[in-house]
Amino acid sequence: MTDTPSAPRILLAEDQTFDRMVLQNILDKAGYQVTHAENGREAVEKFQQNSPELVLMDAFMPELDGHQATEQIKQLAGDDFIPVIFLTSLNNAKHVTQCIQSGGDAFISKPVVPEILLAKIEAQLRTRELFLTVKRQKEELDKHHQAEQRDLETAENIFKRIVHLGCLDKGQIPYMTSPAALFNGDILLAARTPTDMLRIMVGDFTGHGLSAAVGAIPTSEIFYQMTREGYSLSEVIRAINNKLHDILPVGIFCAAGFVETDYQETIQRIWVGGIPDIIRYSDSPRKIIAQHASSHVPLGILSDAQFNSTPQTIQAKTDETLLIRSDGLDEYCNANGEIFGQERILKTIEDCPEDTWASPFLLRALDKYGKNANQKDDMTLIELPCGLNNEQQQKINCHTNKLTPSKWTVKLRLDGDTLKNATPIPLLLENITELQDLAHHRANLYTILSELFNNTIEHGLLGLDASLKQSAEGFAEFYRLREQRLAELNNRAFIAITLKNTPSKKGGRLLLRLDDSSEGFNPDALPDSSLKDTTRYHGRGIPLLRNLCHSLVYHPPGNRVEAIYKWE
Repeated sequence: MTDTPSAPRILLAEDQTFDRMVLQNILDKAGYQVTHAENGREAVEKFQQNSPELVLMDAFMPELDGHQATEQIKQLAGDDFIPVIFLTSLNNAKHVTQCIQSGGDAFISKPVVPEILLAKIEAQLRTRELFLTVKRQKEELDKHHQAEQRDLETAENIFKRIVHLGCLDKGQIPYMTSPAALFNGDILLAARTPTDMLRIMVGDFTGHGLSAAVGAIPTSEIFYQMTREGYSLSEVIRAINNKLHDILPVGIFCAAGFVETDYQETIQRIWVGGIPDIIRYSDSPRKIIAQHASSHVPLGILSDAQFNSTPQTIQAKTDETLLIRSDGLDEYCNANGEIFGQERILKTIEDCPEDTWASPFLLRALDKYGKNANQKDDMTLIELPCGLNNEQQQKINCHTNKLTPSKWTVKLRLDGDTLKNATPIPLLLENITELQDLAHHRANLYTILSELFNNTIEHGLLGLDASLKQSAEGFAEFYRLREQRLAELNNRAFIAITLKNTPSKKGGRLLLRLDDSSEGFNPDALPDSSLKDTTRYHGRGIPLLRNLCHSLVYHPPGNRVEAIYKWE
C-alpha cells in the first residue's frame, strides 16, 4: 500500500495468487492505493469497507463470480459511478456481452500488458472525474432552480398581496385582464372609500412584461392605502405621479384612467391620461352617450409643479355604463396586421342587446376578428355602472349570475420569442385562483400545469429525447440541448393554452388543454417510472399526471393534450 493519501483507491479482485502479485506490483509502482480480494464475496465486502474509486475484477472466481460481484457492487454504488474493468482470458463476443450486461465498463485480456492496463485505468478514472464534475454541476443546477423557484414564488406572493383587484373579487362588476407576457404591464385596481364611493384605476405602463410591471407595486400601494385613508381622488393621482416620476427611468411611464363613482349622489369623477377614450353608453335604448377623451399627460412624466391631477365631475344617470380599457384592445390585430380599432369597439357596444353587459360581446368580437393572431400587447377591460338604484341593483345581480366566475374560460397563446424568456405557469395559476377559490388545489394545479407545459416544450417543440436523463451526463446534455434549441425557436412556433371550468354539484370540472405548432410526440414512448422511484432523473411526469387528473389524453399526432381535473 502506498502512503500517498491523494492516490486513487483501487480494489483488485483476483483469485490467482501469482496474477494478483503481478498486478499489485504494477499498480504499486504506478502510485495507486490497492486493496485486494481473493474471491467475489470478499470483493463485495472490501468494496463496502474501503470505498474504492475503481475495481479490477477477475471474471471467474470461487464463491461469487466476477459478474455476480459486479452486479452487487454497482447496486451498492447507487448513483455514484465506480468503473469496473474485467480481467478475463476469454474475449469472444458472448463473454464480452456478459461482462457489459453485469455492469462492466471495460475489459482487459489476460495475460495483462502493463501499459494497456494503466492506460485503461487512467481512461476510466478520467471518465469518473467527468461524471463527478457533471454531478456537481447538476447539484448546483438543482440548487439554482430551487432558488429561482423560491424567487418566483416570493414574487408571486408579493404581487398577489399588493397588486390585487381589491373589491372586484366580489363578482359584481365584469372585467378582463389578458397580459401579452408573463408579467402584466396593465394594472387594474378597485377600492371603496370610507364614504363607500367606488374608485377604479386602469393603468398601462410602457411596453409589457417585467420591465413594464416595475411600477405596479408602488402604484398599488399608494392607491389602496390613500383610498382606505380617505384621501381625495386628486390627491391619490398626484401621489402616484410623483412616485413614478421619481423611480421610473426615462421612457417608462403609465397611461392611466381613474373613475370614482358616488352612488348616493350619482356623481362621477373622471381623470384620463393617455389611455383610450372612456366610453359612456346608455342601456335603453342602447347607444353611445359620450366619449371621455384623454386630457392629461400620463403618470410619471411631469414633475409635481407641472402636473394637473384635477378630475372632471359629471352628473351620471342610473341607466348609463362606463367602459374603460387599455389600448391593447384597440390595437389587437388580425392575421393581416389590421387593428381592431375604436370604431369597431363602438359599433359592437351599440349592437349589443339591451339589459346586458357589453364586454362579453366585445371579447367575442375580438376573438372572432383575431382568430389565431398573436396578442401583441396587454389588454384590460372593465365596465362600471353609473347608478345603483333598486332597478339597477337588480340588473347587476342578474348580470352577476350570468357572469358567475364558477363557469369561465382562460386562453393564452405564447409565441417563440415569449417562450424563450418566460414561463406562463405563475400567470395561469394566478388567473385560476382569481377566477375561482381553488387555494387548496394550488399545489396540484401547479404540478399539472408544469408537467403539461414542460412536456409540450421539451418533447413537442424542442424534440428532446427523455432517455438522455438516464445518467448524470445525459441529464446535463439534455438541459444543454434544451437551452440551445429554445434559443433557436422562431415566432412560427407557439403554444396555445386553454383553461375551461365547468361547474358541478360539488365543485367543478377543469379542462386544461395545450396545443402547439410541433409535429407532436408519442407520450407512450417516454420512459415510464414508478412514482416511488426517486433514484431516476426522469420518467415520473406522465404517471404523476395520470395520478392527479381524472383523465389525460394526448390526441394524435401528439401536439394536443387534454387533462381533466375534478375539484370540490
